[in-house]
Amino acid sequence: MKKMLMQNSYQAREERGFTLIEVTLSMGFIAFIITILATTTVNIVRTYTKGMWMSQVNSAGQQIIADLGTTARYNSAPDVNNEKQRICFDNIVYAWNTADDIKDRSGKNQYNGAQYSLLRIEFNDGKGKNLCRSNSSNNINNSSDYTVSIAMGRGVQIMAISVKQSTLRPLLELKLTASTNGDNNRPYLSYTGRDGSMQTLTGSGLRSYYNDGIAPSNIKDGEKPTWRCGDIIDGTFTPSDNQYCAFASYDVIMYERSIKQ
Repeated sequence: MKKMLMQNSYQAREERGFTLIEVTLSMGFIAFIITILATTTVNIVRTYTKGMWMSQVNSAGQQIIADLGTTARYNSAPDVNNEKQRICFDNIVYAWNTADDIKDRSGKNQYNGAQYSLLRIEFNDGKGKNLCRSNSSNNINNSSDYTVSIAMGRGVQIMAISVKQSTLRPLLELKLTASTNGDNNRPYLSYTGRDGSMQTLTGSGLRSYYNDGIAPSNIKDGEKPTWRCGDIIDGTFTPSDNQYCAFASYDVIMYERSIKQ
């Protein structure tokens, strides 16, 4: 009888399950581990995505500068027409539109009726400078006289560009900011106003600052506009960490082959 009671007691202890507290603690620990793994995975993906876009923007910007620098060294001095947004060498022309130009459909340069960030037009007859004349057409169509290349695809766009040419020395100064494409993926040249709110420079205001250093009148003392990723909400700029937003700025001096006459 005593042996049977001991055997039943042993079986009862053997069949005993987890208590509610033990189950809760176990599930909490598992949830904690899953949260850590999920957070780590998301951060890895965000870092990878950001790095991928940054690499693409950098590659596009460096390619443009390298190509333009080579062209400047082996051609006569170009004509620069910032109003028409073109640099015209004898046999090669660069024509661009900024992101704001394309967004509001005011882009200066079209190819077969469509607007692009950057066009590279290579002439066969050395008459490229004709495209910088004030009476030249904004629309560039197919022609046997030149070959048109889309120098910047849909993934990357030009946010701002400034080209200055020295009349005394064979120098060409290029300032360029390239970024990822799309309204949700673009950076803004933003600043803090005297009232503490964050504002952005676009359109003519952006060009005035980018080309001539004319800062907005209501900017906070001691500050200067800075490129930031973010969103405009109810007219106010809000910085944000957008994994799809990347940009790169360049300020380079290029040597021309000869002084512009």
